[in-house]
Amino acid sequence: MLIDRSGLLWIGTDNGAVRFDGSAWSVLGESDGVPGRVVYSIQQAGDGAMWFGTDGGLMPFARELTVLECHVAGTSYLELEAVEPTLKTDDKFFLIREPENEHDSFAVAIYTAEKVKLGYLPKSKNESVARLLDAGKTLFAVLVSKEWQQEWLKLSVKVFYIDR
Repeated sequence: MLIDRSGLLWIGTDNGAVRFDGSAWSVLGESDGVPGRVVYSIQQAGDGAMWFGTDGGLMPFARELTVLECHVAGTSYLELEAVEPTLKTDDKFFLIREPENEHDSFAVAIYTAEKVKLGYLPKSKNESVARLLDAGKTLFAVLVSKEWQQEWLKLSVKVFYIDR
């Protein structure tokens, strides 16, 4: 049992963790980001992250929250023919801020693990993600689909925020 810095009460159980916010109880299991079924212990790290000792090992509590689903802008301006065959559904991509971008001060570029730029989050949808990245939050993108439409590689991604 633990009371975290924000006053939430956490209790480990045989079926995940239970959290009380002062007015309501929440049962959190593996689908909610609890890294195991049985929670033996709960601790809060110096950075505020919650850690769980579970039957799956010692791991941080991290929920992946979907914040955006969109196509990748700018793919027609990049040479992606060589990288396209390596892109698979559910691949994770890095999101990198480009605040000095001359076309968009909220530009967020999308890169593969191999550091290949795939394009950008669309200008009309990137401000919230840019602000979260600027605040030091952890976000990433996942490939939902890919399709060649003549000379244009249409990539669709989901953007996730890691809530710790």
